[in-house]
Amino acid sequence: MPPKKSASAPLQRPKLGSTVHYVSYGSPDGTYAAECRAALVAGVPAITRAPASRGPDLAALNPTGLFFKRVLQDDAKAPGTWHYDCADTPTPTPDAAAA
Repeated sequence: MPPKKSASAPLQRPKLGSTVHYVSYGSPDGTYAAECRAALVAGVPAITRAPASRGPDLAALNPTGLFFKRVLQDDAKAPGTWHYDCADTPTPTPDAAAA
């Protein structure tokens, strides 16, 4: 797992085939919350003059199918972004999901 970075540290460049976490948007009406989904880095664009404006191409794995999108990295875990670590995101247990 990559080391934790400070807020001022540059974002780590992903590698093709890496497993990352994509944060879903959730539903506009709040029925479904934004949550982490497993994703694979399917493509890494060449560095441009503004590398922060271009993220990797991800294949996000969702319960209803695959989602393909170029996504920016955000360690703050905003919806519609990706990050490496979801350690502080609680994983629902079967008992909690049934409640």
